[in-house]
Formats: sequence, C-alpha cells, structure tokens
Amino acid sequence: FAASFHRSNSRIFDSKSTARKCFCVASGPQAILHPESSKRLIWDIIGLFVLMIELIWLPMQVFDRLEGTIGAEIINWTTLLYWTGDVVLSCSTGYYTAFGSLVMRRREILRRYAKTWFLFDVPIVSVDWIV
Repeated sequence: FAASFHRSNSRIFDSKSTARKCFCVASGPQAILHPESSKRLIWDIIGLFVLMIELIWLPMQVFDRLEGTIGAEIINWTTLLYWTGDVVLSCSTGYYTAFGSLVMRRREILRRYAKTWFLFDVPIVSVDWIV
C-alpha cells in the first residue's frame, strides 16, 4: 500500500484505509470527494451506462431516428445533465499522484483538471448546451 502524507493533521495514512474511512474532507460547498469513495464509484458506473446510451444514440441522431419524441428529449436531457455534472464533480474529486500521494486540495485538483480533461470536456458540454 502506498502511504501518503496528510498535512491537515501531520500524520501518515495508508491510502487504502483512508479511502474506507472517509469519502470527503469537508461538508458543504467546499466538499472534496475521495477518488475511491462509494459515491464516486456509483457516479462512474452510471457514467458507463450513459456512455453506452450515447454510443447507440449518436448514430441514431445522425440518421434522424426518433428525433422529436418524448423519449429522445428524455435521453438528450439525461445525458446532457450527466456530463455537465461530471465536469463539476471532476473539479471536486481528489486524485492520486504518480507517487501514490492523495491530493485533496481544490486548487491542485482544478490545476490538474485544467491540464488534462478540461480542454476536452468543457467545449463538448458547452456545444451540447448551445445546440
């Protein structure tokens, strides 16, 4: 198990046991989700189902199948809201460094997200909101 230094109380924690003991650092608007929390796992599993729906749904949109139906609207809004929520949740989920250290500080989480998936996620979600 990789050990990480948790600066808030200056002790060394085993990252696996920390994941089981807490799922966030704070409550309220400043909450940071632990990357191995059950809430994050459930969100990611839901994401797999949303992705499967998208893989089926996108070709159907190209060929104008089911466009304008209530079912189509429900699918469009559900997937749009999920991906929008995923952008927000990505800004609020800790991560592990290459050395196994757990990072739970919002500024570092935002910095990492800006350097990785932000440039991909935000334009796609923005276009979906506009269209």
